[in-house]
Amino acid sequence: MMNRLSIFFTFLLIILPLSAADAAELDWSTWRHMPTFDRGRAMPVDTFARSAVEEICGNTRPELSLVDLQPRRFSAAELLFSWLVEPQRWERVPFLRAEHEQLRTELLGLPIVDSNGRRLKYVSPRQLENAVNFRRRLGEIRRRATSGGKTFRPSVLEKKIGRLAAAYQQYRLLAVTLRLVPTLDPAALVSDRDESNHTQPWLDFNTLIHGERDEPAGYPWQPLERVRGAFEHAKDIYTNRDNPKRTEEFAAAMDRFAAAVRTLGERIEPIRRKLPIRDKDDTLIALTAYPPSGATDLEVQYNSSDPFLWAWVISLLATSCFCLSFGAMRKPMFWLGVLVLATAQGFIVYGFAMRVAITGWAPVANMFETVVFTALVAAVLGLWFALLPLIWPGLSAGWRMAAVPFPNYSNGRWTLKTVSKLRNSGTGVPPVAENPQFCNTGETPVPLTSIRLTFIRLTLTSLRVLKPLLVRWLVLPLRLALTVGVFYLMVIADYSSGEDITVISLLPKTAVGSSAPTANALLSWSVGMCVLASSMLYVPRAIVAVLLSSCTIPYTLALHGIGHPLEQTYSRKLFAAVGSAVAFCAAILAYYSPIFHNDISPLMPVLRNNFWLMMHVLSITASYGAAALAWGLGNIALGYYLFGRYRNPNVPSDPAGDSATALHRRPPVACATLAGFEYKAI
Repeated sequence: MMNRLSIFFTFLLIILPLSAADAAELDWSTWRHMPTFDRGRAMPVDTFARSAVEEICGNTRPELSLVDLQPRRFSAAELLFSWLVEPQRWERVPFLRAEHEQLRTELLGLPIVDSNGRRLKYVSPRQLENAVNFRRRLGEIRRRATSGGKTFRPSVLEKKIGRLAAAYQQYRLLAVTLRLVPTLDPAALVSDRDESNHTQPWLDFNTLIHGERDEPAGYPWQPLERVRGAFEHAKDIYTNRDNPKRTEEFAAAMDRFAAAVRTLGERIEPIRRKLPIRDKDDTLIALTAYPPSGATDLEVQYNSSDPFLWAWVISLLATSCFCLSFGAMRKPMFWLGVLVLATAQGFIVYGFAMRVAITGWAPVANMFETVVFTALVAAVLGLWFALLPLIWPGLSAGWRMAAVPFPNYSNGRWTLKTVSKLRNSGTGVPPVAENPQFCNTGETPVPLTSIRLTFIRLTLTSLRVLKPLLVRWLVLPLRLALTVGVFYLMVIADYSSGEDITVISLLPKTAVGSSAPTANALLSWSVGMCVLASSMLYVPRAIVAVLLSSCTIPYTLALHGIGHPLEQTYSRKLFAAVGSAVAFCAAILAYYSPIFHNDISPLMPVLRNNFWLMMHVLSITASYGAAALAWGLGNIALGYYLFGRYRNPNVPSDPAGDSATALHRRPPVACATLAGFEYKAI
């Protein structure tokens, strides 16, 4: 027994230092923030690494066991670096995703479970290369896919084969697809180049680090040599896992490597500007230049925070709170659910804001963003309809106070002109003038009983007239400034980077070679003018009304009481509950579905320079959220129809037995309420 214990502890003394040294928390922040160019845009290495590792391993943080080391989770950034600097150690390490049973047994000749009964997920590059049946089946699939005839529809096994082959190819081409500095090849910077030209605007990692002395051509030799030397130094420190100062030295080495790459990227920029490029496009040159320091920080923060993960998690918590709000603690759980659901939507808004700041374009550019935006709209509409009894009177008051201060103010309120007439006529004022509510009840004036009473009533009426007018005059400068801002954004500012394109043109557009606009151009121009006028009129007023509502909502609730609005709100809590459930389902579907990729991808070309098409896409996508809310309410109503308690008719059936006048049993009361809710959502 003692011999076994001594052997065990000796084994721990030998193995644990190796695994602890390898699993030490090295500082990968510098490597993660370094710029690279992929999929048509500059991005941090962190984003490139996450995408590559997920495609190769099926997970951005896979648990792997390097040779002679204990299994542990690798971050995407470290795994990418390790694949680049020590590829020979990974040849026999299973990390390519292959867990399909038939794929492993028939084509790879590998077991499904290990000796401990755990399901095996991965296959090594060497095992894949030695799988003769896999290569033969892959060749058959490719021949069928490229041959003429009927449409090729792969089976589930064939899809798994294709994904494994793509992951293996992605791994083998990492040193080519990773690009760290711009290229000096003029053919890569031609905007309208031929489709057969596959040159990239940035130089690949393999050529940058392992090229010959005169390769790549045209680069300043000393900065290039410093880049290669700094990388080799970082590589040596990373692979030397016995170094007790490995963590500190590796961080310093990566800082030197990143600084050397930045120096090279900035030094070659004047050379790029002077390249003999056919039909040189300055916008393309600027977009493919080495980005300034700190340009990738926001995207790395977005990757680390992962706001859309927290969105569905918190939406699930909100849904649980709303479910509990139908029990004994209905009021506290309802308000807790409202707070939690609003927090979840805050994460979605935060994520969209970061994606817009990173790409420079509006959201809803792919299916992932479309589904998440649907979740956001469904939740917001659910909260809006549920809280409407509390906020609508205050919003209405804010909207009225944001109006232009005309001397004659209608909407059923007393005006200065009306008060003046009453004072001169001596007929008195209606008693409703003492009420701050609307005064259009149509009651007849009460005769004056005394001069003092008349003076008090006139004073109260004047104050209630002057107070809204004073607010309108105070907010008028803000509204005028917002009107000028709307005009600038729609008529003067360029909404397309690098191009002289405005949202609305003040003059009708004419065709090339023509001096007069066509009828279609005149029609489009007239529509644009109507949109401009309505936007300048209503958008500033809406902004001011929202700002004023922070005061008018609590004022109206304090004035008229909060009891009745609260009861109305509690009766509408199905809106919030269904909105929360729909938001959770859509958010988790978007995050985990293999069909929807949450990568930040460039905007579709058709949406880049078309403001109205973008507005159309956002509006239609918002309608998906309203439809999803109606769908959820409809399912609740269907449940009531199927399992609810039906009621007997109020009027008895015809004693004569006439079936035409007999009344059927009525559905549950909630069905009528839900029908109204669905109508509002639709």
